[in-house]
Amino acid sequence: MKNLAPVVVCWVAVLSMCTPAFADDLPHRKPGLWETTMSSAQMQGRTVVSQQCLDEKTDADMLKRAVNGKDSGCTPPVMKRLVNGWEFDSVCKQADGTLTSHATITGDFNSQYTMDIKGRRTPALNGVSDFQSTINARHMGACPADMKPGDMKINGMLMRADGMPANISPKQAEQMKQMMEQMQKQQQK
Repeated sequence: MKNLAPVVVCWVAVLSMCTPAFADDLPHRKPGLWETTMSSAQMQGRTVVSQQCLDEKTDADMLKRAVNGKDSGCTPPVMKRLVNGWEFDSVCKQADGTLTSHATITGDFNSQYTMDIKGRRTPALNGVSDFQSTINARHMGACPADMKPGDMKINGMLMRADGMPANISPKQAEQMKQMMEQMQKQQQK
């Protein structure tokens, strides 16, 4: 399960950061501070709470990354309009398997939205092949003074827009960046 959890969290993060603007008629998230709460049976009752400061540019940049599937090993999500929301499908390739995901998302994107995600990993990892997660997001108001657009707090830890924790030295940030790049290369093999 320990190897599947990062994949689930990564895919959930990609979807949760996507502006639902894959087409011109989709709504954009309102600028400001958004709080998301993710729960999953695979997380054994734990939740991940994140807060992200968004402006129009940050939201658009996230959309571009999500639509292109760049650096994620995932196909660009296929989107379909539903009566009460949207539906997304994607396939993510890993070195040792494939993760196929289906998500539905409902809400007004001005004050809140909910995303339900179901997926299957082939072959199963540590005996687990199916997963299900739910993300509830709500607009909290203006961004606090200590956060700039793109910054995110995950369970209280401030992460800058480049994905690095806010309280580490430039040398530590560079080391973490190199480590993350190595991990991505290993997953692509």
